[in-house]
Amino acid sequence: METTTILLPTGEVTEPAQPLAIRKDSLAGAVVGIIDNDMWRSMAIMADELSRQLVDRAGAAGVVVRASGPMHGADPEQYQQEMEAFHAEVDAVISGLGN
Repeated sequence: METTTILLPTGEVTEPAQPLAIRKDSLAGAVVGIIDNDMWRSMAIMADELSRQLVDRAGAAGVVVRASGPMHGADPEQYQQEMEAFHAEVDAVISGLGN
């Protein structure tokens, strides 16, 4: 009889290396930031729709979309300053939508 080996690409559940950010109880009245890393061709469409849903359904006060784009050769200090300014504008951030 022949044996078949099946490999499942799942890892063990472990604690994250660092704690996750504290979740807000509600987005009502909050300004939500969306990071656009320019990885999806349709990200502008997605950000527009997500922005509408955040305002209409979750009661967000507004949405700020910030392009972070490919960072090859970027000045790390300038990028840090831009992200700190972004952080000051928003109450919560969506930074990953999955690929």
